[in-house]
Amino acid sequence: MKINKNLLAGAFIILFVIPFSVLATSKIKGKTHTNKESIARSVEKFTKKKNFKKIGKNLRSIPKAKFSKPKATFEIQKDRNAPAAQNQQKSCINDPNPSFIADVTDISRISKITPPGVLINGNMFKSHSYLWIADNGKVPIYAPADAKLIGGAHYNEQGINQYTLLFQISCEVEFSLDHFLEPIEKIRTAFPTTPKIEDTRTDFIAPISFKAGELLGYTPGTPSAHNWDFGVYNSTKPDPDAAAYSGATDKDKRANCPYDYYIPTKRGAYRALFNSEIGNGVMAVAYCD
Repeated sequence: MKINKNLLAGAFIILFVIPFSVLATSKIKGKTHTNKESIARSVEKFTKKKNFKKIGKNLRSIPKAKFSKPKATFEIQKDRNAPAAQNQQKSCINDPNPSFIADVTDISRISKITPPGVLINGNMFKSHSYLWIADNGKVPIYAPADAKLIGGAHYNEQGINQYTLLFQISCEVEFSLDHFLEPIEKIRTAFPTTPKIEDTRTDFIAPISFKAGELLGYTPGTPSAHNWDFGVYNSTKPDPDAAAYSGATDKDKRANCPYDYYIPTKRGAYRALFNSEIGNGVMAVAYCD
């Protein structure tokens, strides 16, 4: 912005010269003497030279400063029971019928699969499946389709640090993994180093993309049973049996059979491993009919 010299001169007179004329006094031989006369002459001379009238006119023409009110900010509370797409601000693709083209693990090392829908001990309903490791060792876990990791939790249960992870395949479909002990580094660094204690509530993160078949990490599963969880949820395909089941949550009602999403050439291998027997569990909802 170009600064008007006349404006600066006028401001200098008003702020410094005139007030100084009142204060500039000295005591000489017991009498108060002021320099008002000399200051007045200086001011008159200065104003004539700088066209003080024009300065005053310019001062009156200065536009008033405009101030804007600060914008209000709001914290968005995420609904942990809502479909992940509702809690994500990143774009997603619309596809209620994606296909799983890659194995989620080395199925040659899986002894059986407990389908989703089991009620354990009469009060714990599980809308995800269980994959049981045959040799009690570590198995690899892969992305079954192109997906984005959008949330999860690093937690400690029974003294063991582990992860539960939530992936988004499309705006409608997501899958989850749990009892995941050794995810790859870029997954581990997305969550706090210190695990939560027996708290598996989902914390949403900046999405991390994976391609179908990409290695996500390794897990030996739970310490005693050596199994781990794999679930799929579709906001556009609620299961009618789950909807009628009184113990089902909103998330349980969105659950689907994960293995129905596999391409036909792979689907049969997973279904051949189905075994609904799981301790004190009974099949309450048959997601994988």
